[in-house]
Amino acid sequence: MMEHDKLLVEAARDHFKSSFFSFTYPLYLVQKIKPPKEPVGIALFSYSEDQSSHNLKRIRETIETNLYLKWLKPKQKYKVWDSRTLDLSNSCWIESYGFGSTFRGRHPKYIIVDDPCKDHGTMSIEQQIQFFSGVLVPALKSKGQGQMIVTGNPVDKIDFLEWLEKNKAFEKRFYPVMDERGRPLAEDHYDIQAIEDKKSMIPAHIFAREYMLKRVSSEDSRFKEEWIQYYDAGEIQGKTLYKVMTIDPALKPGGDALGCVVSGMDAYGNVYILDRMGWRGDLKQGISKLVDLMIEHRPDYIGVETFAFQKMYQVWLEEEILARDIYFAVNELGRDSKKSKSARIESLQPKLAQRKMFFRPEHKPLVDQLLLWDPLSEHNDDDEIDALAYSVPLWTTPHDDKPAEPEGPKAGTFMAELEEMRSASDKGYLSKLFQDFTA
Repeated sequence: MMEHDKLLVEAARDHFKSSFFSFTYPLYLVQKIKPPKEPVGIALFSYSEDQSSHNLKRIRETIETNLYLKWLKPKQKYKVWDSRTLDLSNSCWIESYGFGSTFRGRHPKYIIVDDPCKDHGTMSIEQQIQFFSGVLVPALKSKGQGQMIVTGNPVDKIDFLEWLEKNKAFEKRFYPVMDERGRPLAEDHYDIQAIEDKKSMIPAHIFAREYMLKRVSSEDSRFKEEWIQYYDAGEIQGKTLYKVMTIDPALKPGGDALGCVVSGMDAYGNVYILDRMGWRGDLKQGISKLVDLMIEHRPDYIGVETFAFQKMYQVWLEEEILARDIYFAVNELGRDSKKSKSARIESLQPKLAQRKMFFRPEHKPLVDQLLLWDPLSEHNDDDEIDALAYSVPLWTTPHDDKPAEPEGPKAGTFMAELEEMRSASDKGYLSKLFQDFTA
């Protein structure tokens, strides 16, 4: 905070951004000023004037009730002390504004913009950029004498904060609700269970944007939420499935996940996701968990992606299988494939669009990867859906459970009617046929 005069901070929703930047920080700044030190001015902006006034009200009430801050309340009657302006006893001042509202007069040393994109407001992105560049930037004191802080979280794939992220003048800091290893940002406030509860209540795209700070849009998604179908475990009891297990090893263990999906196709071309794994822990433990999945599901085909040094994963996997005194054949995937990763993942679309792929509720991490996948992004979390995509050319119907071909012509067709007339006892099918045609 003290090292940068232009700072953009994006953090997960409900993690005290307003409390820190629009309440605690302004109080900290003004209470440091003791006459005859030079007073400072602070302008607080929020997505609405009401929200900005609410932040200022918290500051006013704290000064009025806190024993150590009461001295900041002015005794002179000519000083303003209301819902929009606080003229403090040390000649500092704090004012509140809605983002986009009229702002003229005093030049603040600190400008704090809190959640400018929330609820979209009434301004277009172009208007927000114009207000920021044409009003706020000129109002701030010159370089080295003023500080500009903008905080919030994404609300759209393209919004004002996205524009600001590209501004080289600003230092950027990002704090999603949990890191790439699944560790919470503030465990005492949002532990893993609280995060999962929040995820279960809101669409994947909204959670990804407002809690994980990912710029995604449901309108641009290659996989639609209405395509996702679920099944109950009892529905596949007794079904014969051709089971495929495909594995996407981690390129960077500890960063990328070791992805694996077990799926099964029935005689009618329906695909059931039986199990999934996205492992970011110890590699040996991950290998052991893969073998656990093999033993549990007994797949008919096991494939592992083998490019460059990933070949070692196959070796270690085979060693673990031998060590347990079991036998599963592990096949190489991708060696002869000319498909790009994006094309491979998009090959999942037909089954999903036809509503012939089914998931269990506990497969939400895999489903979320599908819904949030962006072929143009370099920051996708796609280890599991890449593993699933390798299964597409491997799916086949089980040989001992194929539906029997119907005997004779299909009911309702011309051939069925002709056959019925031919088999009639009066054998007058030619005259009946002639009568039907001339009727």
